[in-house]
Amino acid sequence: PDNSWVYNNRGVVYSYIGRYDRAIADFDRAIALDPQKTVAYNNRGTDYARTGRYDRAIADYDRAVALDPFYTIAFYNRGLTYSKIGQFDQAIADFDRAVILDPNFSRAYNHRGNIYFRKGRYDLAIADYNRTIALEPQYHPAYYNKGFACDLSGRGAEAAQAYCAYINIAPPSEVENIQFIGRRIAELGGCGSMSYS
Repeated sequence: PDNSWVYNNRGVVYSYIGRYDRAIADFDRAIALDPQKTVAYNNRGTDYARTGRYDRAIADYDRAVALDPFYTIAFYNRGLTYSKIGQFDQAIADFDRAVILDPNFSRAYNHRGNIYFRKGRYDLAIADYNRTIALEPQYHPAYYNKGFACDLSGRGAEAAQAYCAYINIAPPSEVENIQFIGRRIAELGGCGSMSYS
């Protein structure tokens, strides 16, 4: 029997409950039993990233995409890791690859937009946030992000609309952001006519 799946799946459970070292140990066992198990490399990479071991995370994602060049989530996860360590061009390249492999991968557009935002390329960021919103209209961070990108690029009316959409769907746990954005909406003159669903 292929016990590598048993270790991989138990590792996922350990990861879910925040016991990352136990999870990594199980992913190690899964890989030892099946060195071609791309999902175990991806999972271990994710837990390395969660524990700040970014070089190891990237090495695992490298191995996963070398084994399966169509493994969308590994490109996405590697992009997130590159973003965390400030290697933005590499992150953009990985998010580019993720959306080529899956044009409906809304979160990849959002995270690529965040990098464009950090680089001051607001038009590209806004375009990615718009793609995210079109694909996943209830994903509130995209509206928040778009609002800031529009605001900083002098597109006040669009910023206000994005902020208002964010407030309409943001969870109550984000009360501080909601209050801050509410004040900014007032400064921008209100919501105007809403065009988001």
